Amino acid sequence: MTKTVDIVAALGQMQGLTIEQMFARLGEQFPDAGLDQIEAAFKIAASDADETARRLQREAAALEGMGELLDGMPKGTTVRQAAEIKAKRGDQLAIAFLAHINSPEVRIGEALWRAACEADPRWSKRGEGAYAWKGKGEPPSGEMMIEWFQTTHPTEARRIEAEVGG
Repeated sequence: MTKTVDIVAALGQMQGLTIEQMFARLGEQFPDAGLDQIEAAFKIAASDADETARRLQREAAALEGMGELLDGMPKGTTVRQAAEIKAKRGDQLAIAFLAHINSPEVRIGEALWRAACEADPRWSKRGEGAYAWKGKGEPPSGEMMIEWFQTTHPTEARRIEAEVGG
């Protein structure tokens, strides 16, 4: 029996195709899937695409702020360093940025995400705190990775939450 999640994954590989072409390919790949199941997969894929678009908009807005933080800073200055320098000067964006990245929620989320990437073989480490996606299609969202880690490694997740949040 075909799983809807498999159809959603297949749809993720069909970017650039028309709806008719997608239906034809899905019919070939999943001959036992009913129209209701394929329609459900399209709705899930559309929802995933909407979430990706929202994430990209948030990232674009954040990058604009990062550019402002780096304005006037020497080459090679990290965003954190720039924020610390500008926060001392009273820059409100820098103060807000530091408050955000130093909040328990962000620190715990980052620690859980890093642990999830370490535990998931579809990720490879590229340096200190940097990971590259080796899996098929788009990588799961940070929220999905954290949820997966908390479900599959609950003891370790609770230890990280207590250690980082404490």
